[in-house]
Amino acid sequence: MDDDTAAALRAGFPREQRERDTAGLRDLLAREEITVDDRSLGHLVDLLLGPLHHRVLVSGSPIDEELVDTTARLTLTRARAVGRGPLTSIAATRRTASSNGRPGHDRPQQASVRSC
Repeated sequence: MDDDTAAALRAGFPREQRERDTAGLRDLLAREEITVDDRSLGHLVDLLLGPLHHRVLVSGSPIDEELVDTTARLTLTRARAVGRGPLTSIAATRRTASSNGRPGHDRPQQASVRSC
């Protein structure tokens, strides 16, 4: 795809929708008292929307509730890890979360993202 075509595809509705999605995620993270920088917020929006876009555009399958819930949980887990500071690797997050020595207590709390 040439540069002009790619730019035209990103302009208009897709750009405006991404801005709305970013604002919704920013509001959700604020309610959850999670603070991330703009770059990390952009990555989190990619993480949140990527699987949904893939499902529709690549596989042609419908988006189901399980995909939405799983993607939302993964995104919030990552946001919490990024919001804690320099500890940003998933492996390090798991080690820290499971260091409490209690199996099953390393799962993040669930938060509703349906308001985004």
